[in-house]
Amino acid sequence: MKILGSDFDGTLNFGGIDEEKRRALALWRKKGNKFGIVSGRGHHSLIEMYRKNNIECDFLVAYNGGMIITPEGEILYGEKCFTVEQKPFIEKLFSYGCTFAHVCSDVYFRAVNSSKEPMDDEYHLSDENAPFMDFFYQISVQLENKDEAFRVVKLIEKDFGDKLTPLQNGICIDIVPKGINKAIGLLKVAEIYSCEKTNIISVGDDINDLAMIEAFNSYAMENGVDIIKKTAKHITKSVTELIYKEL
Repeated sequence: MKILGSDFDGTLNFGGIDEEKRRALALWRKKGNKFGIVSGRGHHSLIEMYRKNNIECDFLVAYNGGMIITPEGEILYGEKCFTVEQKPFIEKLFSYGCTFAHVCSDVYFRAVNSSKEPMDDEYHLSDENAPFMDFFYQISVQLENKDEAFRVVKLIEKDFGDKLTPLQNGICIDIVPKGINKAIGLLKVAEIYSCEKTNIISVGDDINDLAMIEAFNSYAMENGVDIIKKTAKHITKSVTELIYKEL
């Protein structure tokens, strides 16, 4: 048995989920292998996306490795961050120049730096009136460009690197508990299925995929960023091509 873990945006969804890709996924699973999506998305968003696209899979990894769920929505593993207080941290993110922060906990909310962005709907909450939570799975922010995102990653690492891991994905940054990444998530999946590490395959296209690209028999998408293509053991045009190569 092999486990294939694929990023979604820019990877599994690159070129769309066409019938040829669906046939390849079905054949992969028919041969006794496991397939799942490994994403920076929150678990509600990931389940919604999975159902909307009607993708055949065995597991879903959300929050960049911080949560493992079944396609039916059952949480098998979740890593919560209790070491950083939500409100002061959001205020710090705003001081770095972030206009908003998406906070994922038992509830989801969007905290807004009201000095930079108007609160124009019920989901826009200032840090002052945000709901109290004593933990979070992930906090996500978005910057104007990749250079600004990289700058903020370095600030988070300097000020909170002992407690948190910032993962850049283009102009976005996902902030998770220290030590969490997509490789950790796939290793947890392998434990569930009693699969050897040597039988784990990963595929991705952007910087937040780097840990799983480094850790396993890995593929970089041909459209991926340079560091992913330089690190991966193989380059592929599509998940379809990868599957037929590995069968």
